[in-house]
Amino acid sequence: MKNLFEKFADFFDADISARQDYLIRFDEASADHGIAEVDTGSESIFCELKINQRRLYASCECEQSTSERFCDHLARVLEVAQEREVLLQALKKNVAAKLLPLGEIPLQQPVEEATQKFHHQQVKAKAYVPKPQKYFDKITAIENPSCEVRLLFCLYDNRLEFFWKSNGRGGYFDPRSGECTPEDAKLLKRFSDLPLLNEGQVFFVELEGVRAEDLHGLYKSKQLYWRGKERKLKKIHASEGDWHLELQGIELPDQSLQLSLALRSSQNRLRAYEEFMPGILYVPGEILFYDLRGPQDLIKDYPLGHFTISADEVAAWVKKYLANTELDTQHLPEALRYESKETQSQSLFQGKLYFTTAEFKVKNREMLHVELNWLYGEGEIADSSKDESVVDIKNKQIYQRDFREEKFARELLYTLGFEFTTSGPEPGWKLLPAKLPEVVPALKQRKWETLAEGKSLRVPRDFAINVSSNQDWLEVQGKLEFDGASVSLPDILKQWMNGDRFVVLDDGSLGLLPEDWLKNFTALTELGDLGTEGMRFHRQQALLVEQSLKAIEEGECTFDYQTLSERVEKFKSLGTHQAHPDFKAQLRDYQKQALAWFIEMRKLKLGACLADDMGLGKTVQVLSFLHMLLKQGELDKAVLIVAPRSLLFNWEQEIQRFSPSLQVFQYLGAGRKKVLDKLTQGQVLLTTYGTLMRDAVKLKERVFSICVADEAQAMKNPLSMTSKSMRLINAEFKIALTGTPVENNLGDLWSLFEFLNPNLLGTYKHFAKTYLDAKCSEKNLESLRQTIRPLMLRRKKSEVAKELPPKTEQLLYCELGEEQEKIYREMHAYYSQEKQKDDKETPGGKGNMLAALTRLRQVVCHPYLVNEDYRHIESAKINLLISQLEQVFASGAKALIFSQFTQFLDLIEEAIQMNKWNYTRLDGSTKDRQVPVQEFNENEKCRFFLISLKAGGTGLNLTQAQYVYIMDPWWNPAAESQAIDRAYRIGQEKAVSAYRIVAKDTIEDKLLQLQAEKSQLVQDVVEAGAFTGKLKQDDLKAILK
Repeated sequence: MKNLFEKFADFFDADISARQDYLIRFDEASADHGIAEVDTGSESIFCELKINQRRLYASCECEQSTSERFCDHLARVLEVAQEREVLLQALKKNVAAKLLPLGEIPLQQPVEEATQKFHHQQVKAKAYVPKPQKYFDKITAIENPSCEVRLLFCLYDNRLEFFWKSNGRGGYFDPRSGECTPEDAKLLKRFSDLPLLNEGQVFFVELEGVRAEDLHGLYKSKQLYWRGKERKLKKIHASEGDWHLELQGIELPDQSLQLSLALRSSQNRLRAYEEFMPGILYVPGEILFYDLRGPQDLIKDYPLGHFTISADEVAAWVKKYLANTELDTQHLPEALRYESKETQSQSLFQGKLYFTTAEFKVKNREMLHVELNWLYGEGEIADSSKDESVVDIKNKQIYQRDFREEKFARELLYTLGFEFTTSGPEPGWKLLPAKLPEVVPALKQRKWETLAEGKSLRVPRDFAINVSSNQDWLEVQGKLEFDGASVSLPDILKQWMNGDRFVVLDDGSLGLLPEDWLKNFTALTELGDLGTEGMRFHRQQALLVEQSLKAIEEGECTFDYQTLSERVEKFKSLGTHQAHPDFKAQLRDYQKQALAWFIEMRKLKLGACLADDMGLGKTVQVLSFLHMLLKQGELDKAVLIVAPRSLLFNWEQEIQRFSPSLQVFQYLGAGRKKVLDKLTQGQVLLTTYGTLMRDAVKLKERVFSICVADEAQAMKNPLSMTSKSMRLINAEFKIALTGTPVENNLGDLWSLFEFLNPNLLGTYKHFAKTYLDAKCSEKNLESLRQTIRPLMLRRKKSEVAKELPPKTEQLLYCELGEEQEKIYREMHAYYSQEKQKDDKETPGGKGNMLAALTRLRQVVCHPYLVNEDYRHIESAKINLLISQLEQVFASGAKALIFSQFTQFLDLIEEAIQMNKWNYTRLDGSTKDRQVPVQEFNENEKCRFFLISLKAGGTGLNLTQAQYVYIMDPWWNPAAESQAIDRAYRIGQEKAVSAYRIVAKDTIEDKLLQLQAEKSQLVQDVVEAGAFTGKLKQDDLKAILK
């Protein structure tokens, strides 16, 4: 059976040697779909393969593939896909052994047709089945104002029966259909929520659900009767006087209490309690209504009316039964004689708060759950309780709650920052943990009690940190004071790292951990080793540790040595240093300053990042430094310079031009081992990132005097083999050169400085958790900025190269023609629908969205880029460009034209040929980059330079151009800035105009908006402000919306 690559081998070149060193990483992988990053050593390329309708479709960023022959990147992906268990469905026999471009995937059925078919379906409605009628649902329907029938309600055998009478006649009454007066209908409605029962013709309800006030109402209306078994209705009589419930009792020898219930009248008559219903005593023919003097709990729990409670149950019994009643207790045994008190002012009660960690987040925030209780005397009651009384067992007092004053007291909690939630799984009071240090003292000042885990809560008062140093380590020690009780910094940090919010103090109380203060140690706890006496850090981490500790505002931090951060403070007023007299270039002032900076950084043994704007001569600044060291005899080992292959010729030429005494050798090709063996001190070894990646282990064994990484953004991905290989290089001093130190996010910074100064920023896991989190605090960001500030030197053209002519950037809008716009709108609608499907099927995935974004951008350039059948359609962008180039040509100037799509460059090239203009071109297929560069710079007749953005965005000096055209804007502004700076750099003598050609009312509008947000990133890292992220799924959704 053929393997995956062999099945499609006919679509690739037979020579596989060029692609064997490619490294493959799958971003998305499944049996029918894969998105892979191909690391060639000099660049990263993304490929996508997808099975659709038993066909395999593929695409690659390099755009070197045709419909008949596909690129080496896709070949390498297929070679490793099977062993990674990706695209295994392609091995099935029903999948054709034919590879097709991804853009040829057929569109699915339009939404409108599917909708029309759906409307033709018939839905059968379910028949409504009414529920059986068990209640008085039709009472209002029986009201008849002219009716003379009166209702009679009869007590018999624990039930209430319904009868009627009229003009001396009477009978059984059926509430479902019988007629009655409106007044009687209202009486009948009192029982409408009870089941209606019948026994033959007698209809009734059970007394169990009847209320005392309902019977009292019937009695007052003189419609309440009773009967015996003979069914003769008799009028009922009520006992005279006002009666109320009374509690009686005696204390037994064992101090238990024997209690009973009785009824007492206003004439002081006493009657034994008998069970009937709360508030009513009934014997056939006589009814007695009495006042319960409060809730009915006593009668419900003790229906027989007599009971005994033990001595240890008295306190709980009083809270449950006496607190909310008006029963007189003065005639009872001493244990039950409680005095009732009215609360006169807020001074008689105070708040008491119980803090616990909330089980659930509130609005995605970690919160404390707070139980609010009130103290009346020494009696305690929950704020949520509906009880109107509070029992103080110790002082034998019953307080009547003052709900009005409690409401005013609750306002204090809102003032202090508490929140009250009424929804969610854990409703109630909530507080951010960070507010505890200010809340607890404020509450204690008002004599409120605060407890956590049942113990009194105390807040920290003083913070003290001391830092000492030896040759290899920094030692950080400290302690916190809690009102006289001190706790060491390690003990505090251990409790905090375990997720605790409190620490147990020597006296048993709880100390509140100062969360805001401890957050300053978030980064440090992962950087250092926590011991019993303090924290220990490597000397390489001194800058970050010192800056983090100095940023702590609370407490005192002392250092027992001159800090490294103090030593680099002088960089603020760094002077200049003259180049060696033999150096064959005249340095500008800012370049002399860089030379002085390199010298100081080397003395401090700190790696340096020169991040000047593109075009300010970073190469010559490094060469002036190397030349000086060579002449002073300080290059006792070789120098390693790593750069993209396209820049090696530049470096070799610049060395021969400015410092010919530096011997330079290229470390490339099959014979490179001999070069390394003969390399001696003071000599320069030039190599590429790809070669270094293959020989990293061999180069690691050698120690270099200096290692220079040019276009250092090549190692921005900390997980890439390029980045890992660079970190293996041993050099006494390292320099990184880049005009874009941050392209995507702060992770680029970590990779850069891990190469320059290992361990400075800790592990990548720690760095990502601390600085890449959207919740990263401004303090942490400021500490990071202060740490890298002395290690990175960045100057802008506008600041240091005053002699440069002005540069203007402008947007040129074009409107799509009728045919082109129609194609665009149809494709946009299709991909919007596909995006909704992908969101449901694979939430979080962004591979399909990236492909959709590419197709839409291609259609905006020219529909031909997605379908060869659209070759005849005019491109609005090309039309606008040609009208611009006509003016450029007439003025005698030169222009650079950039596009990411080589096919689009083909179409532009045809248009230029039709106008018979002289031009040259550079893209990924160009073998010798210097040929078109020299042709453009030296040939006056060569007016236009077509350049692939990926192939020619860096490493070119094209100062002969005055105009730059970006044909298809992308989200990353750094790539376009690099392209523009091919013309706008040192040596440019004329004004430069850069134009971005944008199709109006298309996806490019949103790309420009995203680009504006990303353009802040580098400025934020070096200067101030918040950091933004890289191109995320949310960005893609917003663009495709």
